[in-house]
Amino acid sequence: MLLNPTPITTDRLMYHKESRIFTAEASMLPEPSRAYDDACDLGYTLLSHRTGTEIVFVHTNTIRDREGDVLYDVYCPAPEDRVARRDNFLRGLVLHVFND
Repeated sequence: MLLNPTPITTDRLMYHKESRIFTAEASMLPEPSRAYDDACDLGYTLLSHRTGTEIVFVHTNTIRDREGDVLYDVYCPAPEDRVARRDNFLRGLVLHVFND
C-alpha cells in the first residue's frame, strides 16, 4: 500500500518548466520517509502550494560522479498514486534532490 511519506510544499522547490523538473538542495528539505508499507523505498509527498493537490514521489535513481560521490537523487511520481494514474501530465514530473 502507498503511504504518505514526508510532506513538502512545492513553494520550497525550484521548478524548471521546460524540463518539468523540481529541484532542491538536500539540506533544505526534511529527510524522505517510507513510501510503501511493505517495502523500504523512500519518498516525499509533494503538496502543490497553488492547488493543494498531493502526489507521492518515490526514489528511483541516484546519480553519482566518476568518483562515486552522490550528485543528486531522482524521485518520480509513484505509479500507484491515484492522482498520477488519473492525470498523465503528472507522470512526466521529476524531483531532483541535490547533495550539498
